[in-house]
Amino acid sequence: MKCSARIFLFFLILLLPAAAFAADRIDSAKGPYIGIRGGVVFMPDEDMGFLKDTEFDLGYGAAMSLGYDFGYEYGRSRLEAELGYRTNGLDKTTFFGDSRSADGDAISVSLMGNGYYVFENPSIVQPYLMGGIGAAFVSVDGAEIEGVTAIDDDSVEFAYQAGIGVSFDFNRNFSMDLDYRYFATTDTELEDEAGETLDFDYRTHNVFVGFRYNF
Repeated sequence: MKCSARIFLFFLILLLPAAAFAADRIDSAKGPYIGIRGGVVFMPDEDMGFLKDTEFDLGYGAAMSLGYDFGYEYGRSRLEAELGYRTNGLDKTTFFGDSRSADGDAISVSLMGNGYYVFENPSIVQPYLMGGIGAAFVSVDGAEIEGVTAIDDDSVEFAYQAGIGVSFDFNRNFSMDLDYRYFATTDTELEDEAGETLDFDYRTHNVFVGFRYNF
């Protein structure tokens, strides 16, 4: 109950500026922009070869972007190039039927091309949909089972993401974004320490807060 109240209060605080300025739409500056974002990254349980139902700690991610805002001329759309980083620690796994503690990290470094479509309305709160494709360097770094290294390998894979969020356009130059993104790659092939090939589905759920400056 306390957690729900805190979440409600958090979003209420975010919406207060929108209520104050709802009477006047603030058009974003048409042209290039730079942005940064960061937040929490959740990875669902995954099989990694002989490591079954591997659980991951709550992780974090960050990204930088360079893009172009087309303003309202083309239905309020944006295009950008994004460099991103995500990491989650391994928590525990099932090894030949037994639950074991695990260490190590699942890391991705991505280069994406993203597109945004913003739903225009009279307030400064602008909902949007986004999607992107690109490539990601995925690494399982030092995955250990009770001190014994099982996987330490990396691969470059096709990556994609999709999300939904809201943008707070405080003035013609400065905006804040709050969004959810699903980020994943195609099947990642890695080698374990015995040289055997294994498949790893890299999938993440992300909640990010970002800031943009339009030139």
